[in-house]
Amino acid sequence: MRPVKDREIKQIAFETLKHIKELCDAEDIRYFLGYGTALGAVRHKGFIPWDDDVDVYMLRTDFERYVAADKRTGGRYRLVCTENEAGYTLPLPKVVDTKTVLHQTDQVEAFDLGVYVDVFVLDAVPANDSERMALYHRLDRIQREWEAAQYAPTTSTHPVKRMGKWFLNALGPRRFSVRIDKVAKAVDSNGETGYVSPSTYCVYGRERETYPLEWFGGNRTQEFCGMEFTVPDRVEDYLTRLYDDYMQLPPIEQRKSHHCFEAFWKENAHE
Repeated sequence: MRPVKDREIKQIAFETLKHIKELCDAEDIRYFLGYGTALGAVRHKGFIPWDDDVDVYMLRTDFERYVAADKRTGGRYRLVCTENEAGYTLPLPKVVDTKTVLHQTDQVEAFDLGVYVDVFVLDAVPANDSERMALYHRLDRIQREWEAAQYAPTTSTHPVKRMGKWFLNALGPRRFSVRIDKVAKAVDSNGETGYVSPSTYCVYGRERETYPLEWFGGNRTQEFCGMEFTVPDRVEDYLTRLYDDYMQLPPIEQRKSHHCFEAFWKENAHE
């Protein structure tokens, strides 16, 4: 198989994002650029120059509708998540380009992924601080078990740690992904608490990534690579929450991609 060049990964990710937008617009489904993609839109009007991944948010009710729409439409781009793929082990859904394939470098169990866009599902979380922290502690515990089962075996020489790691590997990571999803959905699928979080998989910590639901009304767009995409309504507050002075470029030594995969074109991908 021919390797996918670095410059091609950005283009594939952007075409996948365009597909998500087109399907969401056609089905009246809300989506939002998130993380470095939202930052790139505001600061660079496109990709962060040294980054090549794409992240989007969907509220839980919209995501469930996207799952159904994806099943109906089919085609080159496919949603993979624990709800529709029995062999998928990650708590983070992805929309993949099926003409490509990835070789993951850090995982025990690899699903047949292609170059992808990550979909972070926003679930309602309790407004009450103590109830919310109890939920987050439970999710953190399950996520630690998932990470132990998903990623490469420990190099620890401690017999108890090695036995625990072996046991979690034997159970398989999917069991924990499904539990994370079930617990995250249990609060209030209608978002009536007034707060949401990508609680199945947070990048910067659950409390930091707890947002007012009103930030995700779908009323604001931002240019990204020459097209308009939906961003959080208060995108400046969102970016400040995650990155503080988000218009300030990081030091040169930090300007690099962090993905852990090699990408290839499938045979006959261009036919």
